[in-house]
Amino acid sequence: MGYCHCLLILSDQKRDKKYILNDLTQDGLIENIIKPYVSNEQFMFDGYIINPKLIKRLKITETEHSVVYFANQHDAEMSRAGIADFATNRRELPIDQGEDITLDILKRVKENLIPLQNTQKSIDENIDVDNKKVFIVHGHDMGTLHELGRLLKDEFNLMPVVLSEQPSVGLDTIISKFERLASSCFCAIILLTPDDKVEKDDTSRARQNVIFELGYFLGMLRTPNKRKIIILKKGNVEIPSDISGVLYCQFQNNVTEVFYQLKKQFEIWNNT
Repeated sequence: MGYCHCLLILSDQKRDKKYILNDLTQDGLIENIIKPYVSNEQFMFDGYIINPKLIKRLKITETEHSVVYFANQHDAEMSRAGIADFATNRRELPIDQGEDITLDILKRVKENLIPLQNTQKSIDENIDVDNKKVFIVHGHDMGTLHELGRLLKDEFNLMPVVLSEQPSVGLDTIISKFERLASSCFCAIILLTPDDKVEKDDTSRARQNVIFELGYFLGMLRTPNKRKIIILKKGNVEIPSDISGVLYCQFQNNVTEVFYQLKKQFEIWNNT
């Protein structure tokens, strides 16, 4: 089994930024990076959200060995030469020494993408907003997620939509799947739960994907087909400051604590 390695260089106003991922599978590389790149969609790379328009250079190599092999080999050579090498980035070694397969990968993905674009386009054009669907953005608190889903179904006769529970369609990437599902929902509920601890003080933060998806829905508020947003904040978790005009409910332990606030808001929306 071969190992794939990917180098991205992004243009920046001050200086170029370099990102490297090692030891990828070819399928994972294509699905999570190359497909969205070719489709000009944002994607996650080593924890960063990448805008493909800013990519100055993309290089993909394939090797028989993992990055650890190249690092050990390099360190052994430096040791024999009596050199203490602190300058070489070991993650770049497979990029420099591996077989360059960039053009082959891009060509293959583009050839597979073109015949399916019209199918995907027709699917997207047929999406209508369903006034029963509620998109739930969540982090690691699965108990709160499931309780909110039960509340929406049993008490409000609504249909919760959770990204990870929905099937992919056509040539869906993670971002395109998210956009397709989100565009069919009349409302988004953002669960801000204390998933990541802030070391400097006593607060916690929501997961990065939650903040990213919150920003997406906030952007949709500025469009003619604007959607509605409810933010549910659990405990002592940081909340973004720029959420003016967005309903914000606080609970401590169980999401049922905000039942009547949700009930009131859904009634207001139903009557407008």
